[in-house]
Amino acid sequence: MLIVGTGGMAREVAGILEFDLPHNDLFFFDNVNTDASLLWERYGIIHSFDKVPEHFRKHGNQFLSCVANPLQRKRLTEKFEQLGGRPGKAISYRADISHFVDFHDGLVIQPTCVIASDVVLEKGVFLNAGAIVGHDTVVEEYASLGPGCRLLGGVHVGSCSYIGCNAIVYPGVRLGNRVRIGIGKHVTHDLPDNAKFL
Repeated sequence: MLIVGTGGMAREVAGILEFDLPHNDLFFFDNVNTDASLLWERYGIIHSFDKVPEHFRKHGNQFLSCVANPLQRKRLTEKFEQLGGRPGKAISYRADISHFVDFHDGLVIQPTCVIASDVVLEKGVFLNAGAIVGHDTVVEEYASLGPGCRLLGGVHVGSCSYIGCNAIVYPGVRLGNRVRIGIGKHVTHDLPDNAKFL
């Protein structure tokens, strides 16, 4: 699998994949920091978009866009799909997940997450460690949930939204697209597209 990025999220995902699903063919992509050829003296780093199609032919075309910014993650996913890639998944075996969850491609679920029944996690969603997603909740494309975030039952999170560490979204609340919720906030009412509650 090719992990797009070498920052914090990318390294956390590598930890999930290596611990839960030992991978011999784990590689990284970083076209910004081009001074290193290996990460942790172990995993190869590709530095150019031009080399990605060849990598996909040799090592398989699965990848994960692992950057924290939801809009950037979406753009990178689209770029790597154009290069012939297919989004994979990184789901920790140390997460507690109902059998009645609808998973889409490109998502990351870190350890100690709890996901209840009748939840939809759309393409590119990122659940950081300890996030809790209550029943009958929909998390749209590329939304990110910070560590310890809690979505109580029947919540709807719009695409490319970010919910900060330890924030709580109360039952039935609807958040629009590209909404930003700050650390520890309690969201008790609906918020429209592009709203910030910091």
